[in-house]
Amino acid sequence: PKFILDKKRSIISVSPKLDIALNGGIASGSWGIISGKPKLGKTLTSLKIIANAQKEGFRAYYFDIENRLRKKNLTGIPELDLSEDKLQIVTSTKGNILTAEKNLEIAESLLKNEERIIIVLDSTSALCPNKEYDAEISGQGRSESPRLLATFTRKLANIVSVQDSIIILLQHIIANTSGYGSPYSEDGGNKILFQASFKLRGKGFTKWSDASTNKQIGQIVNWEVVYSDLGSPGEVVDSYLRYGIGIDVIWENTELGIDLGLISKSGAWYSIDYLKEPIKFQGQHKLWDYLSENPKDLELLELKIKENFQ
Repeated sequence: PKFILDKKRSIISVSPKLDIALNGGIASGSWGIISGKPKLGKTLTSLKIIANAQKEGFRAYYFDIENRLRKKNLTGIPELDLSEDKLQIVTSTKGNILTAEKNLEIAESLLKNEERIIIVLDSTSALCPNKEYDAEISGQGRSESPRLLATFTRKLANIVSVQDSIIILLQHIIANTSGYGSPYSEDGGNKILFQASFKLRGKGFTKWSDASTNKQIGQIVNWEVVYSDLGSPGEVVDSYLRYGIGIDVIWENTELGIDLGLISKSGAWYSIDYLKEPIKFQGQHKLWDYLSENPKDLELLELKIKENFQ
């Protein structure tokens, strides 16, 4: 078993709070599922993961199956490397409509022929097989997509790990009308559920507004870690998506700093207590501005947070 024990895996960050809930982040050589209702933030979260994977040397492929990826999604993650040798978008174009089979065949070829890549399929719920694409719209019959995904999973089950790659499937959730188990389930079939090493399920989101202006600046997403191969399941955390930034790492770190006593809060006042000479700010947004302009103090906060969870 030495080759298993000695194998090193890269750990890709998602966000400060989600990393803690996942017991570190996302390990290379793994399959994952990110699910939730529409407009929850699945796309921005997956793009943030890609940006973090790029920093670790991964080449990224984003399968825009729904053809809904927009410029604002890509430019809304400042650290995302958009150069063609770092990120490729796979999507239908005029005269080249990608059916479910074509999308999965491209993904299969990439995973077999390249090492240390990250693939996001957005979303498997929108995969349309040849049979459905050529048929009349009737609403009758079961979709072939779960069966295609099952075959895709079987063919690549061990290849993703061998190639030290990551594949993330974005999925919609549907009501479970069976009366058993969870009230919701993912609509990609059971095979991928057994294969996945981690699953993040977005339980809902609320508006995130600037307290001083009451202007909406983003949304707060409530995530459940259904399971993670790096640790125990069941953690529930809030992640902060800020417009124009994506996951707000600074805000999440300040929230954790407050919870751990590294930053003290008294009314509207915040004090950075982990510095040799504590600094006070009126309002959490002023604290955010300071940490944004002083990356070394932010790095020190991140280090002290990690020390508390080692």
